Amino acid sequence: MTFSDRSAASTTPGPNLTYIDDTRAIRLQNRTCPYCGIPLVAGESDEDHVVARRFVPKGSLETSWNLVLRSCRSCNSAKSDLEDDISAITMHPNAYGHIARDDQVLLADSKRKARGSISRRTKKRVLESEETITLRVPLPGGEMKFEMVAPPQIDDSRAFELARLQLRGFFYWITFDSTESRGYFWPGGFHPMATAARADWGERTLSGIRGTRSSVGAAYHRCGGQGLLPDCRP
Repeated sequence: MTFSDRSAASTTPGPNLTYIDDTRAIRLQNRTCPYCGIPLVAGESDEDHVVARRFVPKGSLETSWNLVLRSCRSCNSAKSDLEDDISAITMHPNAYGHIARDDQVLLADSKRKARGSISRRTKKRVLESEETITLRVPLPGGEMKFEMVAPPQIDDSRAFELARLQLRGFFYWITFDSTESRGYFWPGGFHPMATAARADWGERTLSGIRGTRSSVGAAYHRCGGQGLLPDCRP
């Protein structure tokens, strides 16, 4: 198993860690699909970046770390479909018209993707997918109505599915057996709780959920042979 020591204080690996160069991608020579487990057949598989390049300004990952492997055409196509509108929406300006950072390449990419990507939530171009939220407050003899316009929104179920595939890709990597050219899968399901915009990452409720999750912890156990988990191969 290979992990990266990402401590800001030191780039020296610990006794059970291997330092990973964050200026280049890791490429697996895998023989099975990391997402569904079927054997890969020549001509019926594609290269896949676990964290898609379309989520960042064009060219940003050329000299950055990423995980690149091969996946079957079916899984690659499904993951690409998820990445299309999700990446366009995450690049889109927020309700105040601000993008994630002052970057002209990012701004140009966000505009291009907003014109070309279709929101699976609204069935319209991301550029045209702003949502109006109406609040009505009952008053004696009538009501008061408030309308707020929100930027395009991600469909939660699609965000959860993309997260599941990305985690499966990374789990496949950290359990990768180079002698067999394949990785493993965790037993059980994937149970996300909620999506959160980056602006809300420090919000008190979300921080509380994270703290509760951390206190529960996770237990892993080994199975026979070289396997890491029981029933880990489909």
